[in-house]
Amino acid sequence: MTEWIKVTAIVRPYRVDTVCDALLDAGLIGITITDVDGRGQQLGYSTLRSGVWYQSRSHPKVQLETVIEADRLAEVLEILGRTARTGEMGDGKIWISAPISLWNIRTGKPEEESGTAPSQKI
Repeated sequence: MTEWIKVTAIVRPYRVDTVCDALLDAGLIGITITDVDGRGQQLGYSTLRSGVWYQSRSHPKVQLETVIEADRLAEVLEILGRTARTGEMGDGKIWISAPISLWNIRTGKPEEESGTAPSQKI
């Protein structure tokens, strides 16, 4: 029975293509991409638009999610770190969780029975 790991990463929007291209090059093509707003140590920002100061308490980010085989975790963490990191505050976070089970909607079966791997199917 395959052990699955869900990897969720919050990254800067302009790093998404670089991260996704590197994951694709590694053979990981199943990924969910969601635009999100959030705040961490950066706390927010101020900007001047049309002569008026605008303050935001959050920053636009992108959330990437994929489910992978547990033995590929180190590889995926290395790719995420290498491609998303700028060295500046606000680069993002990565967290790992273990799904209870995975089911294929098309086949109506658990992944082990359906013969598909979520990180290898579109």
